[in-house]
Amino acid sequence: MRLLNKWISLFLLLLFILSGCSFGKSTLPEKCLPIRIGVLIADENQERGFEQKKGYEMALAEINQAGGIQGCPIELIYKNEGEETDTESAQVSVLQLADENVIAIIGGTTNNPTMRAAAIASYFKVPFIIPSPTSDEITQRGNQWIFRLRANNDTDSRTTFEMVRSELGTDANVVILYEQSPYGESSAVVAATAALAQELNVNGYFSFTTQSSDLTSLAEQVVELGPEVVYIISSGQEQTVNVLGALRSQRFSTNMLIGHGPGFTERSFLYDGNEEIFDNLNNIILVANWSTDLPWAGMDRFIQDFKVYSQRAGYNNSLPVIRNVETYTALHLVADALDGLKLTISDSKNEPELTGETLKEFRESLTSELRNLNADQRETLFGPVSFDGTGQNRQSSILVQVMNGKIVTVYPSRYAVQSPYYIGGW
Repeated sequence: MRLLNKWISLFLLLLFILSGCSFGKSTLPEKCLPIRIGVLIADENQERGFEQKKGYEMALAEINQAGGIQGCPIELIYKNEGEETDTESAQVSVLQLADENVIAIIGGTTNNPTMRAAAIASYFKVPFIIPSPTSDEITQRGNQWIFRLRANNDTDSRTTFEMVRSELGTDANVVILYEQSPYGESSAVVAATAALAQELNVNGYFSFTTQSSDLTSLAEQVVELGPEVVYIISSGQEQTVNVLGALRSQRFSTNMLIGHGPGFTERSFLYDGNEEIFDNLNNIILVANWSTDLPWAGMDRFIQDFKVYSQRAGYNNSLPVIRNVETYTALHLVADALDGLKLTISDSKNEPELTGETLKEFRESLTSELRNLNADQRETLFGPVSFDGTGQNRQSSILVQVMNGKIVTVYPSRYAVQSPYYIGGW
């Protein structure tokens, strides 16, 4: 009888081990409905939307292959943000996502839709994580549901003009050119303030429209001022090339040409396009938040994995750009935060109850988890992540240049691989 009891005990112990159970950890459901995360994004027929989706899909594959969230897979629900001038699409998309029981929303792609979406997400109390550049005012409205991953324009501008002062000294003459949009206008004000704080002279402050067909007059005014620094703010690749082309046609000469905004970091700008512009691309200093030479954990592995992912997906270019990284990082960040929550399993179903009051509680818990992120524990491809009281990530800005076809960090010194390269006579 004692021998029989011993064999029964051993048999039960073996079943317990094989079942994957452990003390202090709740048993995961054998079948689990996907945890839904909404994504607000530009049409993937546009470069910006296409590049962002690559980042989301790569992160999604990694997360689900690793077991999802406590055994439950993640499902991304994509919604189109509409055009910059569209006043309704982004709002309707967020309303639809809220109705589809998403636990959080990540997005958008461009400034105006993102600003509108943030207001609706806040109304429905859905955590809204923003990976893309936007106007700084998005985190200045006291919205507890908003989290912006990218460094703000104030940090970008202060870093830039600290570099200008260190290289050219005080009293250097600066001209600021900015697109006539909420993003361009707010960024320009911040840039001018940062330049003046470094005791530089802002001698020119000009706007241009995205529809400008003739930028010759603008270029002539800039050339006439003879600035040592020209700071250009642009969110679109085409208008960026047009402004640079107009300046070049005037045989424009300056010590430093600095580009700020998504228009300077699109793949089509960095690696393709007008030969007259791109033969001189290495002379432009670019405001950025990421490059492949930053010392963040997992960088080398990400670059290699991105190449493999791109080849399998049939993409021609396997070099990651910032739009790939910002969405990849945002989804992994949300997944890590979700993994810190305890899924509530229904007694009657093998699935987490993510509807009604339970969904509301999960959204609130996720918001608290993101608010309490510790930078020492959350190092991402964007560096350590922690959000201040406004939902702004305390991220450092960097300046980069394209050298020999590679994006290289040139400032600040703690991250720089090479010193800034600039010449008189762009």
